[in-house]
Amino acid sequence: LEVSDKDRFNIFMKKQSKISADLSIGNDTELRIIELLLSNHYITQDEISQRLYISRGTINKHIKNVKSILEKEKIFLSNRPHYGYYLIAGEVEIRNYMVRVFFESQGSMEYYDSIFINDCRDYHKFYHELIHILQKFDYQERDPKTQNLVKYILVIANRNLNNYFIEELERKIHVSGTSLELANEVHSLILEYFNISIADNELI
Repeated sequence: LEVSDKDRFNIFMKKQSKISADLSIGNDTELRIIELLLSNHYITQDEISQRLYISRGTINKHIKNVKSILEKEKIFLSNRPHYGYYLIAGEVEIRNYMVRVFFESQGSMEYYDSIFINDCRDYHKFYHELIHILQKFDYQERDPKTQNLVKYILVIANRNLNNYFIEELERKIHVSGTSLELANEVHSLILEYFNISIADNELI
């Protein structure tokens, strides 16, 4: 690695260290366990063992730390006999956490290695069609605002696939014609590539 601007590089490295410290996940096994917990209603130790190719003893070693990491985000890990582990938290908190944990460190918006796109019929086409839609509404592909929107759209699709939905909105939200048009176009794209229909609260 050749560094042409040492000051900028140091700032970059400090930012990466802060992200890692904020998320408090320094272990890849624990990150994968959290990913499985966020993608399943229930998951047993045997299922985690089979998916990650690790022993039950290794799971037990990491699960306490996983519980501690999640509690910092107000997401609570519980266990039900014969069903396995599950999470207790508000849907908004879980979605925000998913975006932070699984997309924060990505250098590109094209998240081909994410578990959250496994059920997409053709993510490459979905991504480029989504960007095309957003550009019609003056979103620029590399703008952080656009990147955040793509992240949340992927999380919405994943959570709906797993039958997790935003509950009744606490207050009325007025949506302008242009915003509604954009939401409907994105909805059609999700329906085409993920084969799910988005409810009204999700559209808002």
